[in-house]
Formats: sequence, C-alpha cells, structure tokens
Amino acid sequence: MSTSASSWSTTSLPFAALLRLLVDDAAVFPPGSSPLPVAVADHREHRAARYAGFVGPLLVRAGDAATTAALLHAREGLGIALVVRPGADPVVLPTAVDQLQREGRALVRGLELPVSDPISLRPATELAVPVWLEVTQSRLGHDLDAVAAVGANAKLRTGGLTAADVPPSAVLADFIVECVSRALRFKLTAGLHHAVRAVEPASGLDQHGIANVLAATAAAVSGGTPGEVRDVLDERDPEQVRAGLLGLGEDDVDRLRARFVSFGCCGVTDPLYELADLLHQELHDPTDPTDQHDPNDPTDENDPTAWS
Repeated sequence: MSTSASSWSTTSLPFAALLRLLVDDAAVFPPGSSPLPVAVADHREHRAARYAGFVGPLLVRAGDAATTAALLHAREGLGIALVVRPGADPVVLPTAVDQLQREGRALVRGLELPVSDPISLRPATELAVPVWLEVTQSRLGHDLDAVAAVGANAKLRTGGLTAADVPPSAVLADFIVECVSRALRFKLTAGLHHAVRAVEPASGLDQHGIANVLAATAAAVSGGTPGEVRDVLDERDPEQVRAGLLGLGEDDVDRLRARFVSFGCCGVTDPLYELADLLHQELHDPTDPTDQHDPNDPTDENDPTAWS
C-alpha cells in the first residue's frame, strides 16, 4: 500500500535520480517465471506507466532472442538485456543481438554472463554493448580482477531458492567496497524484493533490502570500511534505513548510482512501491518516460528517442 499524500516528506533527497532505471525486469526468471509473451506485454505496460523511468530493460535468455524478436514490432525499440546462464556458450550473442535489433525491434542495452577467460568472452566484449560479468562468492577478488581486466562491469547474485543463494552481509559488503575501489559499475540480481532487510515470509529466507544496498553503497563511495558497509546492510529498522537515505544529497546520489547501476527483479513494482513508502514519496518519475539513456554509463551513446 502506498503512503498517503498527507505524509509525504519534503526532503532534499533527489528521489527520481535515486531510482532512475534501478529495476531491471526479470519477469521470465524464477520465481516469477512468466511466459515470454506475458513478460513482453507486461513490460510494455511498465514502459507506459508513471514510474517508467525507474524500470530498466527486460531481461531475456540469449537463447530466446529470436522468439522475443517475433513478439516485437518493427521500430519498437524495446530495451532488452540478454542473459547467458552458466554452461551456455557466449558464441550465440552476436546472432542474438542482430535478431533483436533488426528492423529496430529492440535496443540491446546489456549482456550478462558468467566470468570467464578473455578468449571465451570475446563474442560479448566485441559487440559494443555493456557487458556484465557475474562473479562468484568464493572467488570474489579474483573474479573482480578478471572483470576489470576486460573492461566489463560486475554482477553478483543476491538471492535464489535456497539460503545458500543469499550471500552473507560480509560478502556483499566486500563486493560493494571492492567494486568501488576498482571503479567498477555493478548490478545485483535476485532476492531484492523488499526495501528493508527482513525474513521473507513465503520462503523463510533472510533477504537483503534494496534500500539497505543503496545506503550501503553510499557509505562505500564515501570511504566506508567493509565493516561499516556490512552494518548498513544488516540494519532491520526501517526508520534507521530511511534516515540514512534521506541524508543523501544530489552529489551523493550521483556518486552511488555511478557505481550501483541496477538490480534484476521478477516483480519490478514491489520494491519500487516499498521504496516510495519507506521514503514517503510518490512513485512518479517527472522525466520523459521514453528516455532510457543511462546518465552514469560513459558508453551509453544511443539515441534515447529510439526507446519506447
């Protein structure tokens, strides 16, 4: 339930900038697992909603590129990010990108795949599309060095179907601090369904909160230690988390979003509405909803009017 207008806060926090393109639409992935035609139709509705500027691309398996392209209209320019899961071959990516972008049906905004050796990654890194490499908890430093070596961006899985899929706060804190120290842009995927850290009633899993992650990243870019960042991630009091975010100004938000770019979620509106409630804000982006240009991505030179 959204917060009533009478309780909205007047704050210097640039709310729209904090949420800009924050949630990638992972509807086709578990636990949502929407059929692809349903996911495409729902994503079009998100793109037309008053919160459109807070929603990033639709995440699609690379192997489903042709099927996705057939669901799109010529010159529709729908934002898509292609995901290659472990065990799949990145060699399919050039064909997948071509299938989607033919006739302007889609604009491929990113490629997501596991960390690998530079030769295996070449089909992805030579496409002039932002690449996100998923690192593993057990090889965090090694994998982040590999990400930096190929000029890619980092990705960490923050949830799943079991407790083992949720990284401890210390691991997530190390990931954030190490990305900041290496000047790497990063994204997260899975498990971030709620604003504040809590146990998910349906699964019984202790899940990280997206507001916690935003505040923790702000702490990291301001020089916070891994221990200090971990403490922010562990905070369960909504008022404490809210206070940490309301203290951010425009420069703080720009710096944290320059590092923490987005996270994938199968239900994009759930975390957005919870963030709006937490911060006593209306879930409305005053910017042009067709503008999907990422202001924090130095490689993003696409014409934003090509999006819809």
